[in-house]
Amino acid sequence: VAPTAPALIGRSLGKFTILERLGKGGSGEVFRAEQAQLGRSAVIKVLRHEVATAPNRIERFLREAKLASRLDHPYAAHVYAFGAEPDGVLWIAMEHVRGMTLDELVARRGAMPASIFGPLFSRLCEVVHTAHEMGMVHRDIKGANVMVIERAGQLLPKLLDFGIAKAAEAGDISPGVDGDELTGHGVTLGSPAYMAPEQWTSPRAVDARADVYALGVLAYRCVCGVLPFQR
Repeated sequence: VAPTAPALIGRSLGKFTILERLGKGGSGEVFRAEQAQLGRSAVIKVLRHEVATAPNRIERFLREAKLASRLDHPYAAHVYAFGAEPDGVLWIAMEHVRGMTLDELVARRGAMPASIFGPLFSRLCEVVHTAHEMGMVHRDIKGANVMVIERAGQLLPKLLDFGIAKAAEAGDISPGVDGDELTGHGVTLGSPAYMAPEQWTSPRAVDARADVYALGVLAYRCVCGVLPFQR
């Protein structure tokens, strides 16, 4: 049985000590942690039970996390470490980005003028393109997964959650390649408003084009202040 969130508080995963629960996402619980040796704050995601019990879970997770850790890009949250515990806890420690999400920015300021949106979105596309070149597909690009920080008068993005993205062998992002076994049969990954049609029907065959679709939806949300499809 996987440990509950309260049981994880105070526990050490690798060199990181879990301090508090920050929230819950589609793939697991998110905690704030500290690496005492460096005095460094981090965010640790503990993968949900359904993911952790998928066939060959440890091997697949470690392979994908290792690939994610190689994405050394200024506009992606860095992966510090990852691991698989004897009791089945799969975790990944990432950079603790301090700022506001793109969703929060749009909610606070409304539709973004082109002069502000253009440079910010260009940088976001840059990191997604770099990931695709490495054989990684994010599958959950949305405003809540983009942190925005302000530096020297500029808004800079930090894309989160590449640690649990779909990973193919480097240089191969063709549909249906091996590397997606962490997606269980019948499991739909993504956020409905940003999901390309194929994510609903064939989640295991999703490729880089799904990220391009999500970027288009996110662009509309930023410049118009609302999602393109409203109930």
